[in-house]
Order: sequence, then C-alpha cells, then structure tokens
Amino acid sequence: MIHIATELKTSITYTGTGSQKIFDIPFDYLRTSFVKTSVDDVELAYGEDYVIINRQIEFTVTPISGSHVVVYRKTPTDRLVSWADASVLKASDMTINQVQQLHILEEQQDWTKTNSIVMEGTVGWNARFHRIINMGDPVKPQDAVTKNYIENVKTGFISEMVKVKNSAITEITDIKNKAVEAINNLKASTEVYLTQLKDTFKGFVTEKTEEVSSLKESADISASTATKEADRAKKEADRAAQNANKVDMSNYYDKAKSDELLANKADLVSGKVPTNQLPEMDYVPNSGVGNEANKIPKYNADGHLVFPSGGQLWVD
Repeated sequence: MIHIATELKTSITYTGTGSQKIFDIPFDYLRTSFVKTSVDDVELAYGEDYVIINRQIEFTVTPISGSHVVVYRKTPTDRLVSWADASVLKASDMTINQVQQLHILEEQQDWTKTNSIVMEGTVGWNARFHRIINMGDPVKPQDAVTKNYIENVKTGFISEMVKVKNSAITEITDIKNKAVEAINNLKASTEVYLTQLKDTFKGFVTEKTEEVSSLKESADISASTATKEADRAKKEADRAAQNANKVDMSNYYDKAKSDELLANKADLVSGKVPTNQLPEMDYVPNSGVGNEANKIPKYNADGHLVFPSGGQLWVD
C-alpha cells in the first residue's frame, strides 16, 4: 500500500495503536454500506469485521499497533434513484442523484491521485514505487531506458559495467599480489637483517664475555700472587720476630772492649797515619786476576797508599 501526501476527499489513513477500535469518518456518504475499510491492505467485510455508527467506524477486532488502517468511500455507479414518465420529481430524489454523481466523481479523482503517476509539485512524476510496463526502447537522448535495452543492446551499459568490474577485479588482484610479494620480501629482508644483527650481537657478547673472563683470570692470578707474597712476607716477619726474640744483645756489646778499641785507634798526624800504626801489608797476588798489573796495593813507610802501577795516594 502506497501512502501519499496528497489530500484525499474520500479516504483517510490511520495508524493502529493496539487499543483503539473506533475511528472517525471525515467524509460524507449516502449509505453506511458504501463505507469500506482495510487493515494492512486486507479489505474487511461490512457488518462482520466492522460497523458504522454515528459517522464512526467500529472494528470487531482491534487493529494491532503499527498497522495501516484505511477508511474510504466506494459509491456504486448503479442508480440510487429511478425516474419514470409522469412521476413526481422530489427534491430529495434529485439531491440523492446529484450527490451520488458528486461522490462518484470525487472517488474517481481520488483513485487517479492514488493509482496513477502524478506530479510531485515541480520535482517530477511520482510512480509510487510501481513498475512502468510496456515501454519501448529509447530512441531520443532523453527517452527512458528499458531493462531490455540495458542488458541486450550492443555496447549496452551492463556489458560495459561488467567489463569495468572485471578489469577492476583484475587490477585489484594484481595490486594485492604485488602487495603480498612486497610484504613477503620485506619480511624476508627483515628476517635476514635480524639474523645478522643477532649473530653480531651474539659475537659481541661472546667477545666481551671472553674479555671479562680473561680479566677475571688475570685478577685471580694477581690476587693469588699478592696473596702468596703477603703470605711470604708474613712468614718472613714471623721468622724475623722469632729470631729477634732469640738474640741476646749482651753477646754483641762489650763496653770494656769497645773502650780498648777506641784507645788504640789510629790517630792522623798532619793528615797522615803514623808509621807505628800502619798495618803490615805486602803485595799479595790476586789469584782471581792472574796478572802482575792487578796486584793488591800497600802502604809505604811514609803512610802513602802505593798502587801496583807506582802511583801513590796522599791524604792531606
């Protein structure tokens, strides 16, 4: 059912609420049986599904919420008033005849508005979502185009669109494949680079680990050596302490003897040692050298130190 905005004189559309059973009839009618109604495009039977009371329609079953309730008038074209020769013309009969014709005319106008293509203001023709059938193929540039023309005419729109679609699919597939290939290449390059970086870092770590191990080993050796030296020094100190404890200084110092030595020491006279205090010395061969020039020197009678070469050492 197409609901249009155009105002109609012989029908009205309501929306069911689920509780409303009685609806107003805003148009005139000659008989209650001429008033029809439908719910969601299903025409109902007068006297069974609804009744007309005081220009209102009352449903036997309440229309459900959201349903389209259409109340409309359908006046028959059969004569409601018959005329005969020599009969009396009544004003009421003439009125009924005239109103019947008026109602039929209004209903035809409303049917035309409801069931034909109408102009929607200045926008264009409104087909109300109906198909336009039995059209010919277009001839002039502004003619309407049929489904047959679109699908079957040579170089038709559909064929061209299919070509464009297939071409686009092919191009998209090619771009996709290239993108996948580029991603795979990038992934492979990245993996190679990461492997090289990993190996480089691993070598660096190994090298530094070896250096640290070497330094640790050297440090351990140095520490061991220092420990050994310290132990040796401690032992020497302990031994010296022990020896010191054993020394009796009284055996090394005799005052009387020291005084005697001082009394008999050589006295220098005019820078010379007196001859009576000179030690008796003679040339003693130096067996370690083995030649005449390297004999040991001696003092002469004057107190001079005479060398093997004949030179003398004078002390003033």
